[in-house]
Amino acid sequence: KKVVEYGKQHGEKYGIKNQFHLITNGTLITKEVIKFIRKNNVRISISLDGIGMYNDQQRFYPDQKGSFETVDRGIKMLMDQDATPFILITVTSYNLAGLPDFTRYLLKNKIGFRYSLYRGHDDRDPKNINSREAIKVLNQCYDIFEQNLPENDLMLFHQFCDIKFTKKTEKELRDRIKWYNNRSQRTGINMSNFTRSTSWRHIRKRKSS
Repeated sequence: KKVVEYGKQHGEKYGIKNQFHLITNGTLITKEVIKFIRKNNVRISISLDGIGMYNDQQRFYPDQKGSFETVDRGIKMLMDQDATPFILITVTSYNLAGLPDFTRYLLKNKIGFRYSLYRGHDDRDPKNINSREAIKVLNQCYDIFEQNLPENDLMLFHQFCDIKFTKKTEKELRDRIKWYNNRSQRTGINMSNFTRSTSWRHIRKRKSS
């Protein structure tokens, strides 16, 4: 609240138009929070990595209890008040298998989302996501996306980006670029640069032609 008040005060003083964006794990959403968000036109993004156990394996409280039920309840409260959040999905070996169903869930509820592939070498994902399996599942997800195109502005509705690609061999990089280029030719979507966020801005044009 203090940040928003400070931003408004100094924005008015110096003629700056502010846009506030809250990124949260979604565990503290209340009616009071939603009222404040709506009143101040705050955009909200929530980290959620899947439905049920697919989220709870990697997002949990200190007592090891998963956060999905709490976060899902908060998302529904936001949607009931016309404050639909944007969902940030970190894809790991833990939640990869649940990604297609989660994609259906988000599209059905008209919730925008972003995939981010986690490719680190630390305790967050000890097994490290398998590139071949990730590509297979992502193909399934984008097939689902093509069959359920949202009415929203696609540039704002969906993004794909990678975080922390490390220790990639030249062949792995070539294979990944080849996959993105193949998806581009199939869908008409520019996915060739896998190190930056990408949107499905060309799908409608291709579907209507």
